[in-house]
Amino acid sequence: MERRLDSDFLRLGHQARVLVADDDPINRELIEEVCRSEGFEVEGVDSGDRALATAQLGGFDLLLLDVTMPGMGGLEVCRALKGDPRTAMVPVMIVSASTEDAVRDRATEFGAAAFIAKPFRIFELSQRMRAALRVTSREGEPPTAPHIRLRRKRADALSALPSPSALRARLQREIDACRRDGKTVVCAVLCLEDEGKLSASIGRTSTDALLGSAVMEIADTIGDGLVRGDVDEIVVLLPESELPALAAVAARAASAGHSDVGVSLDVDICIRWGAAIVDPRQTDPDLLVAAARAAVEKARHAGEPGSIERTVESK
Repeated sequence: MERRLDSDFLRLGHQARVLVADDDPINRELIEEVCRSEGFEVEGVDSGDRALATAQLGGFDLLLLDVTMPGMGGLEVCRALKGDPRTAMVPVMIVSASTEDAVRDRATEFGAAAFIAKPFRIFELSQRMRAALRVTSREGEPPTAPHIRLRRKRADALSALPSPSALRARLQREIDACRRDGKTVVCAVLCLEDEGKLSASIGRTSTDALLGSAVMEIADTIGDGLVRGDVDEIVVLLPESELPALAAVAARAASAGHSDVGVSLDVDICIRWGAAIVDPRQTDPDLLVAAARAAVEKARHAGEPGSIERTVESK
């Protein structure tokens, strides 16, 4: 299938061009492949000096720089590019295996748009690249496209959630709190079905906006109880009494894709949900989220919008 130019990037007038600089050929080729899967044009180099020289030739919409490379490191390249009027406005993402806060802080000080830690999840890298490119493509956007602005707002709400790397810790805190308070723990999963086909058909931003609409509505009542579970799902920690409201949100998010996000009526959208209600003394983060995902599968096999797996008696 030939990829259409995502409408978020129409102002670029071309496929987004990305420069990837990493002296590790395996890492570089992986990032290049992610770029191609997103429909971006990509060029790779193996040193900081080559990255600077290539970027200064112009024509790139996004730069991904590894921190440690022969010659100039990624941070030095970023600082040089941000100090050059010809390249100052091109977004730069720093990629590093370092977990030191000092490295992140320097990346921010030098003007990097994002910091990606290795090892990274592919869809997280994809999300951050598209977010950086959306900022560039918005410049000068006419104010006559409210549906586009709404779609972006919803996609950004999804991107702003804590990433899957934070999921286990968040679930453990919830389990500990419920155990301390003598409450059952409730974990729900909202899953967008056929995410890959939808993304290829309507674009990643429109696809993200479908789950993003649910995120925005749930966040108004749940607060920090949402975490990104995977590219096609969000995990929600909530009181059992809120499960009917969650089911209604999932249904509205699917219909909003046609009415607000601008997805054609002939495109099938299904956001299915599942919830696990368990004794916090008898579970752990992995078992808890697995039970919620099993509830989604149960609903899918039954052709139902949602399902609940309960291992404790209702109070």
